[in-house]
Amino acid sequence: DIYREKVQIYDIDDFIREYDDYLKAAEERFNVEKETIVAILFTETKLGKIIGKYPVFNVLSSLAVASEPKNLQKIEHYVNIKYHYYDYDTRQQVIRKLKERAIERSNWAKSELVSLLKLHLTTKIDALSLVGSYAGAFGLPQFMPSSMIKYGVDGDNDGDIDLYSYPDAIMSVANFLSNSGWSKHHVNKRRALLRYNYSSRYVRRVLNLASLLNKRYY
Repeated sequence: DIYREKVQIYDIDDFIREYDDYLKAAEERFNVEKETIVAILFTETKLGKIIGKYPVFNVLSSLAVASEPKNLQKIEHYVNIKYHYYDYDTRQQVIRKLKERAIERSNWAKSELVSLLKLHLTTKIDALSLVGSYAGAFGLPQFMPSSMIKYGVDGDNDGDIDLYSYPDAIMSVANFLSNSGWSKHHVNKRRALLRYNYSSRYVRRVLNLASLLNKRYY
């Protein structure tokens, strides 16, 4: 589709050579090291090589109905069958926690659907053809719809914010981290990256790659 066609495959050397001006501009504007921006884009989509294949609208719609009574009943049925060897009180605790999580995810997905529809109405994004990750993130930086609205930047000044455009993706990642409290301090770097992806493993991977790039290129 149109989004896949716009994504070209770059290795890190080619990427840095071609977009170094944008990387430097992002670093100067948002005070986020350029090697960190590259590390995130590489970790998320291999600089555009792997952008996801799941329809974002379908993913979010499926999550949004998780709190429907019939789906909550399915959770109860599943736990009672799967963990029949647990005592009644323990099974009820598991059911309660899973239902709470389902309701929380449902509310989150509904909010993201609203943001997706807003993008559909105000940008060139076609909500029904947009593809991304199994969680609903899309584009080179794998933003959720709400993140694009809050942090998307028109990096090449063409009048559009396009997360399949490398300049826009570079600036948007830097903007996200800057607004998440990024600074030179290691603790603040970790906190900002956890807002990007709440995974300690992810944070370590990005920071390690950024460190390697810093030694190699800068």
